[in-house]
Amino acid sequence: MDTNSQLFIFKTDIAELCPNCEVYKLLNRHEGVQQWNIDTDDVDRVLRIESATLSALEIISIINSLGHECQELN
Repeated sequence: MDTNSQLFIFKTDIAELCPNCEVYKLLNRHEGVQQWNIDTDDVDRVLRIESATLSALEIISIINSLGHECQELN
């Protein structure tokens, strides 16, 4: 992880992830996202995003804009 990067962790309702899914495509091409992964087997469907430029609120807004719930875990 880059020294300027932050790791954000979210609870989501993303039940499935595939290369054709909008979430997958957007997170892969977003210039502010350095790395990301989601655990769809976890009850909270945990999304982890590493970014040096995005805030938690910006990430929540991005995920919400795709029709998914997203809440930061502390």
